[in-house]
Amino acid sequence: TRGLTLEEEIMQGNIYLINHDILEGVPTGNYPCGGAGEEMKLDLAVPLCLLYIGADDRLRPIAIQLGQEPGPKFPIWTPNDGEYAWLLAKIWFRNADYQVHQMVSHLAYTHLLIEPFAVATFRCLPPQHPIHKLLREHLQFVIAINTIGRARLITKVEYTIDS
Repeated sequence: TRGLTLEEEIMQGNIYLINHDILEGVPTGNYPCGGAGEEMKLDLAVPLCLLYIGADDRLRPIAIQLGQEPGPKFPIWTPNDGEYAWLLAKIWFRNADYQVHQMVSHLAYTHLLIEPFAVATFRCLPPQHPIHKLLREHLQFVIAINTIGRARLITKVEYTIDS
């Protein structure tokens, strides 16, 4: 440690906060999936994680809260809470972090963002165009993958209009 107060560490840029509030209200499935018997709703943490860059330049989690509202329902977990309690808090946080990565970085910023460019490339540029030749290999399966993904992975919402 550097022997600084929390406020000094924050001012020097050694403390970071990850807030996965984007997960608030995300629908989850039930467990067991398709199994016989009583089904229970799957839980998804909506965590906050405080990270610290130590004197050795390693980034470490120092506090995790698995929900957005502080209180007895969502206590703040630290390494002082015991090896297994801290390990479970980190596992729940990593699961939420992975969900954000899959939904935002992978799905939205990769598949969904690039699809209009793929459509425009194949509709508007002739195959002889140098941009079409450059992008063809990278975009050839985007539309097919996104179509299958929308059908199988994204929850279907049915709308009814009452007359």
